[in-house]
Amino acid sequence: MPTPLVNFIVVGVQKAGTTALFDYLGDSPAVALSKVKEVHFFDDETVDWAKPDYGPYHAQFETADPIALRGEATPIYLYWPHSLERIAAYNPDIRLIVMLRDPVERAWSHW
Repeated sequence: MPTPLVNFIVVGVQKAGTTALFDYLGDSPAVALSKVKEVHFFDDETVDWAKPDYGPYHAQFETADPIALRGEATPIYLYWPHSLERIAAYNPDIRLIVMLRDPVERAWSHW
């Protein structure tokens, strides 16, 4: 049986609630999340993107229920050069959940 692909990725800006959303999604038995919140696979410049090995990425989900929705949250993918193209090449049907926040409120929250 082929390895199930990741169904969704949470991306976004700092202080926009990506960690909270990741935690809430983890409470659902229908969702299988990565072992770590920020996997940083698609922004890894050491991967040979001409023929990527998705084994290390899929290892983040090795204990997941095969019928569960699989997801992770690496906010920097929103900005990282080529990461969105890499994600689309991995799974053209993947869903991105984009978390944004008012920049002024974000600045106040940061400080």
